[in-house]
Amino acid sequence: MTTAAAPAASTAPAGAATADDPAVLPALPGFTDSRPIAVNKAGVVVGTAWIDGGPPFRAVRWDEHGRISALDLPPGRTSSHIAAVNDRGTAAGAVDTGGEHGQAARWDDLGRVTELTQPPGALTSLARAVNDAGVVVGCAWYPGGLGRAVRWDARGRVTDLGVLTGRVESDALAVNDRGVAVGVSCADNGGCRAVRWDHEGRITDLGTLPGHEGSAATALNDRDTVIGRSWTNGVSTAVRWDESGVITAIAPLSPHDTDILLVDVNRADVVVGDVWGEAGDVRATRWDRDNHASALDALPGWAGTSAVDISDGGAIAGGAGTVTGQALAVRWDRHGRISRLGVFPNGQGGVVGLDGAGRVVGWCYTADGHVRALRWG
Repeated sequence: MTTAAAPAASTAPAGAATADDPAVLPALPGFTDSRPIAVNKAGVVVGTAWIDGGPPFRAVRWDEHGRISALDLPPGRTSSHIAAVNDRGTAAGAVDTGGEHGQAARWDDLGRVTELTQPPGALTSLARAVNDAGVVVGCAWYPGGLGRAVRWDARGRVTDLGVLTGRVESDALAVNDRGVAVGVSCADNGGCRAVRWDHEGRITDLGTLPGHEGSAATALNDRDTVIGRSWTNGVSTAVRWDESGVITAIAPLSPHDTDILLVDVNRADVVVGDVWGEAGDVRATRWDRDNHASALDALPGWAGTSAVDISDGGAIAGGAGTVTGQALAVRWDRHGRISRLGVFPNGQGGVVGLDGAGRVVGWCYTADGHVRALRWG
C-alpha cells in the first residue's frame, strides 16, 4: 500500500447564481473538461477532469464553495478516476497502472491518495463505494477476466468477499455505514443472484421473486433496506428487500406501466426511481416504506421527468425533458412538489445529486462540445 502527498491545484470560488442560472463550477487549470460524479451532504463534489477526450484523466474535487482541486496521483501514475465520496470527504476510485489495468484508490479529505492493496493474483481492481468509516468496496479482476467482490477496511486491508456456492464471480456495488455491502454473484453462464455481505464479510443470497431465475442488488440504506431487480425470460421487475431479506415487487403507478428503474433509497425507506408508461413516457416516482407509489409533480409542457437522488429529509433531485431532447434540472420537496432549476446551458446535460442544503449538482455540454460541472443553489 503506497501513500503519496503532493500540493493540489486549485482555483477561485465559483460565482453566485440564481435558481434558473446555475453556477458553472471551475475547470481544472490546463484541462478542457470536468464532470461531477457524486456529491456529499456537506456540498463536496467529486468527479473527473480530462483534456479533449483524454487521457490523461484526473480525479478532482470541488469544495462546498466551488473551488476545484486535483486529487493526488501516486508516483509513476498518469491518470485517476473517481467513483464515490462519503460525508467526511473521503473519496474512492482508481488509478491507472498501465495498459488496461488499474488499482483501487482512496483519497482522504485533504486529497492525499492511498493505493489499495489488491488481492493476491489480481490484475486490476476498482473501488465503487465508500462509507463514512472509510470502508471501501468494489471488484478485483483476475487472469481470464473473472471478477471477485472485495472490501478494504479503514486501514486499507483487503478482503476477498467470495461468491455464492455454484457461482464463479461477484461484484460489490454499494456499502452502508454499518459496513453491510450489496451486489451480485454470477455463474459462468451469466446467471446472477443479488447478494448481501454483513460487516464481517459473510455472504447471503437475497433470492428472486417467485418463478424468477436472476436478480441484482444495486443500493441500500443504513437500515439494510436494499433495492434492485429480479428477472425471468429477459423481463425484469424492480424489487426491494427489507432488513430480513424479504423481497417485494415494487408497485407500478398503473397496471399498464412497462418498466421501473429504482435509483436510490433513503434512511426512511423511501425509494425513488422512474416508471415507463405504455406510451413510452417516463415519470419520476416515489414509493413509501409500505410500497405505495406516487408520481412526482411534472412541469406543464415538458414530456417527462426522471429522479436521480433522494436526501434523508425527502428532497429529490432529477430532470425533465422535451420530445425534442431539451433537458432541464428540477428538484422536488418532500411533498413531491416540483421546482424548476433552469434549462441546461446549450440544452443538454444531466443531474448527479443534491447536497444536505438542497443544492443540486449536475453537468452540461458547452457550445464548443466540452463538459462542465454545474451547481444550483
